Amino acid sequence: MDKKIKFAIIGCGRVAGHHARSMAQIKNGELTAVCDLVKEKAESFGKEFGVPFYVSYNEMLKKHDVDVVNIIHQAACILHTPRISSQSTKNMWS
Repeated sequence: MDKKIKFAIIGCGRVAGHHARSMAQIKNGELTAVCDLVKEKAESFGKEFGVPFYVSYNEMLKKHDVDVVNIIHQAACILHTPRISSQSTKNMWS
């Protein structure tokens, strides 16, 4: 039996939907949770893809055993990526 690859997304803006649909195309890929600082975006995205949503990436990563975290952010937020990566043992895409 093949192991599922569990994905999470940080950043639920316009581009995130493309990433989520791409993850669904990966054999054994599964989107397990999403996070955005704007609760409405996170909630809408979570409902659209049928997964739990969070406004805190720390809480999301504590509650979900994910293999890969896809960080989708504006260029202005790029300084947060190293901090998120250093606080987690997960694989990060940015």
